[in-house]
Amino acid sequence: MSQFKTLALFIKPGTSLMHAVFDEIKTCAAEKEINVVVCAPEEELLEDAPFPRKETAHLTDHETLAVVLGGDGTFLNASRLLYGKNIPILGINLGHLGFLTDVPAEHTYKKICNVLSGEFKIDNRPYFTARIGDTVLPFINDAVLNRMPHHKMLSVDVKVDGEHVTERRADGIIIATPTGSTAYSLSTGGPIVHPGVDALLLTPISPHTLTFRPVILPANAPVKLTLKTPEGLLSLDGQTSLELKETDSISIEKSSHMIKIIHSNRMSYFDLLRTKLHWDN
Repeated sequence: MSQFKTLALFIKPGTSLMHAVFDEIKTCAAEKEINVVVCAPEEELLEDAPFPRKETAHLTDHETLAVVLGGDGTFLNASRLLYGKNIPILGINLGHLGFLTDVPAEHTYKKICNVLSGEFKIDNRPYFTARIGDTVLPFINDAVLNRMPHHKMLSVDVKVDGEHVTERRADGIIIATPTGSTAYSLSTGGPIVHPGVDALLLTPISPHTLTFRPVILPANAPVKLTLKTPEGLLSLDGQTSLELKETDSISIEKSSHMIKIIHSNRMSYFDLLRTKLHWDN
């Protein structure tokens, strides 16, 4: 009998493959005698979804398997909603690149049935948090401090573990995790960092001086960014945005909570890089 009692689906509506994947999940869940629910705001639910809706807060730790149906954006949204819970996440790729949702849609039935039979390994990766005043928000990919559209550049004071690093002007600064090193940070010239490395990346976006380069930091060293220009915009995993004012600070720290990711058994991390980044083409 499976340790899981419930499959909690996090979906991206409007995907052409959705109903075919629903049919495979329904068949597997019936065979394994597992309940299936959908975790999504009511306005995002498909009108003819074959499963009932359930609030994320009501999911039971240790007995729930979260299944993301979509792309990495859907996965990131699910990870934010599941912060603090002991619920593993399996990503079925109905999107495009799919670093986090790395199970192809055509393998849905086989993969979910294997997981429900206990054939899986969990990749534990840390959450990080960004604190702005009394507000604490989790992320797993990156925290990005950007200039506002009507401003040319930001000026940001950077401290690491309480030590002054620099005050520099740039279009923005990315603080990325190894998980997020293949996202926005990579497109701005940052390195790819293996998720087994306990680190953070500080990557400037179009810096005013070319000597302001990406830096790899210890994951346990808190990072503090203080805005020195009138306005800025903080984005976390591309999901949450907050407008900031001059002298506002963002304190970034490693969380004690972990995200539990179930990957495809077919791919190692380097297999994933070769496939998604077309290194062998």
